[in-house]
Amino acid sequence: MKCPTCSKQHKVKEGMKCLCGYEFVFNPKEDGISDGQFLAVVRGASSNGEYYFTMNQFHAEHRRRSTGSPLKPAIISAVTLGLGIGLYAMASDFFGILLIIVGVIAAISALVKWGAAPKTFNTWQKLTERWRQAKGAAGLEKLIAGPTLHKPPPDWQEQDIYDYGFERLLIVERDELVDLFVLNKLHAEQRTLIFSESGYPLYLLPPAQKTLDANPTLPVFLLHNASPSGEQMKDRIENWSHLNLAGHPITDLGLCMTDIARMKGMKKIKADQDQGGTAVDLLKYATLAGGLGLALDQQISLGGLLLNENAPNDGGASGGNFG
Repeated sequence: MKCPTCSKQHKVKEGMKCLCGYEFVFNPKEDGISDGQFLAVVRGASSNGEYYFTMNQFHAEHRRRSTGSPLKPAIISAVTLGLGIGLYAMASDFFGILLIIVGVIAAISALVKWGAAPKTFNTWQKLTERWRQAKGAAGLEKLIAGPTLHKPPPDWQEQDIYDYGFERLLIVERDELVDLFVLNKLHAEQRTLIFSESGYPLYLLPPAQKTLDANPTLPVFLLHNASPSGEQMKDRIENWSHLNLAGHPITDLGLCMTDIARMKGMKKIKADQDQGGTAVDLLKYATLAGGLGLALDQQISLGGLLLNENAPNDGGASGGNFG
C-alpha cells in the first residue's frame, strides 16, 4: 500500500506504520481499501477540496470508482492471448510466449475488476467513522455529517438576508441539502433563500415570511429525491405549516422515478440502502449545482435537464456540462 504522506510503497507485513511516521487506518487485505484509495474518493467527491459534499455523494463517488466495466481489459486479454497463441503455434518464438503471458495478466486484471464489488452504504459509513476515530476531521473537512445551521452565525443580523436580495425560495426535501447548498454558497450565487421541508433553518422563517408577504409573486421551487414521497412533496408544501405560500407560484424541480429509470448510468451509483427511490445528491456537486441553476432560471425539472442530450446521465462522473 502507498503511504499518503511520503508516497512510498509499504508492505502490510511490515506493520501499519510507515517509516515516515504515518499510521495507516485501513488494511487493504482485510478492509478491501487502502488509505490512499479512501482519500482519492474524498478528492473526487469534493472536486479536490473545492466543494462540501454529503455522505450520499461520498458513497456515490466510491461506487463510480468501484464499478468500472471489465469489458475493455477482457477484450485486450482475449486479443493478446489469441495473437500470442497464434504466433507460438506458427513459430514457437519468444514473442509469442511473451504475448501469452501479457494476455494472462490482462485476463487476471479483468477478473479482479469484475469481482471488486463496491462497499454498501452502511459499510462505507463504518469505514468513514473508523477514519474519523483515527484521524479526526483530517481529510474530511468538507464532508457534511449532518445539519449544522440550526443557529445563526454570531454576527448575523436580519438585514443580512436582504443584503443579497433573494429573488426566490427553494425548499429541499432533506435538511443536509440546505447545508450542502449554503456551505457551497449556492444561495448567494442564485440569490435564493433555502429551507428544508422541516422548516430548517427555523431562524430564517420570520424574515422569509416578511419578504413573501411583500412580494406576492415571489416564486417558490421544490427539490426532492426520485421517490414516492418526493413526488408528493408539492402536495405537502401547498399546505405547508412553516410559511404562508398562498398565491405564490410553486414549481417542482425534483427528480422523478421515471427520469431515473431512463438514466442508465445512475444505476451503478444508486445507494443500496435507498430502495424506495434515488437521492438527488447522488449527483456530483458541480453537476447538481449547475443543473439546479439552469432549472431555476428556466423553471424546468432537474430530471428534464439531465435527460437532455447534452447533459450527463451518469451522476456527473466528469463534473457535468452545466458550467
